[in-house]
This record gives sequence, structure tokens and C-alpha cells, in this order.
Amino acid sequence: MAGWSIHSPLGWPIWWMALALGLLALSPELPSRRVVIPITLSALLYGLGYLLFSVSSELRYHLWTITGTAIAAVIAGADLAAGAPVSRPRLILSAQPALVVLALCTLWRLT
Repeated sequence: MAGWSIHSPLGWPIWWMALALGLLALSPELPSRRVVIPITLSALLYGLGYLLFSVSSELRYHLWTITGTAIAAVIAGADLAAGAPVSRPRLILSAQPALVVLALCTLWRLT
């Protein structure tokens, strides 16, 4: 599974950072924003530190970025499934970072 995931967005730390940005855009309208925002910010800032000053490109250095963002995404998803009143423009805005990174990384890997 680990070998397969590195060739998909699930193994791309930049995709998880983009997802974290989207979660930050979405979270002000979520009931669990007091939990989602700190976890997401922690995961994003940790990942950004390695983006600027990378000691290595190994996936183990990005485990908190991936795990923290996944935890926040599950909590946000539970809010959305429970019917949290989130506006459609905010949903569209929150999906943009992850979709843009997905498209760019896919194009990069295909060329």
C-alpha cells in the first residue's frame, strides 16, 4: 500500500498541504472549527517548514502533515455529513487548492 500511495495524491505531501489550505478556507463555517483549525494549521505549518528547508524528501518527514490533515478532513467531513450550513461558494473555494495541485502534479508526472 505504501509503495502504491507514493504514486498517487495520497503520497504527495504537497497535495496534503493544498488540502489543508482548503480545509482552512472551509473551517470558519464548521461547528468543529475550534478543533479543525489548530490541527490543520499545525499540519500545514509543519509541512511548509520542509517545503522551504527540506532535509530530505522521504515520506517519513511528512507524516504529521499527512496525518494531521487527514484527521482534520475526517472531522470536517463529519460536520458536512451532519448537515453543517456551509455555503456553496465556500465549498468550491475550499476544493480549489487540492484540485489545482492534483492537476499540476499529474501533468508533471505525465511529461
